[in-house]
Amino acid sequence: MTIEVSAAVLSKALTPMVSKVINGLAARFADRKMKWNAVNSVNNLTSIILNINTVKTMWSRDKGVNLTEFYYPPRLVSKSSGRATQGVEKVVAGRCVIEGIVGQGKSILMRNLCNEILSRGNIPIFIELRMVSSERALTDLILDYLDSSGIKGGKDVLDFLATEGLVTLVLDGFDEVPDNMVTSTIYAIQNYQKKYTDLPIIVSSRPHYDVQRLGGFQNYAIEEFEAHDYEPFMKKLIGDVI
Repeated sequence: MTIEVSAAVLSKALTPMVSKVINGLAARFADRKMKWNAVNSVNNLTSIILNINTVKTMWSRDKGVNLTEFYYPPRLVSKSSGRATQGVEKVVAGRCVIEGIVGQGKSILMRNLCNEILSRGNIPIFIELRMVSSERALTDLILDYLDSSGIKGGKDVLDFLATEGLVTLVLDGFDEVPDNMVTSTIYAIQNYQKKYTDLPIIVSSRPHYDVQRLGGFQNYAIEEFEAHDYEPFMKKLIGDVI
């Protein structure tokens, strides 16, 4: 079950996760003068997750709205078997690419998956791939995220977190990676997959991009709405308007 998205609930959920991370880092880097503050990290991550959950809609262009107020979960269909998923347990625990056309809510789904990841005891690292550039490659963005979270220490700390499976990479919008950065970004994702066997990785993209051809990744497609979806979907939207 997805956790409630509020500062108090997020802080309570994050506290044991961050404590586990900080204790593990302290033991791993005991020979170095590296210190982390669990309280600061919980506060920083709470703010980051709240920000991930705050989006602007066509009905609230001037202010952000918590996505849980209007989120309607889409169905995901395995591209290999053609079967719809039952829940998102396999999605958030493995390596997968989620594809969908414009307007199907890929980014909203990816943001909500961060809540699912938290509810299962992992810390999500949510990266908007449109921010990849020749100055800031994928690994740089991940390190920036950890730094903002108060989990400092650079690549050595990332290596520890990924090796121990304490974090999950949520990489949104591969189709927005600049053309000159596609090859290096694919390489980085593939390298994370090969190097860290316990690191879950979720990528979203429009159809027909190189990321769908990554070996070892399960491909899912967002299924189009059926007739019975429209009423509950509209109720969510009307609630947002009200």
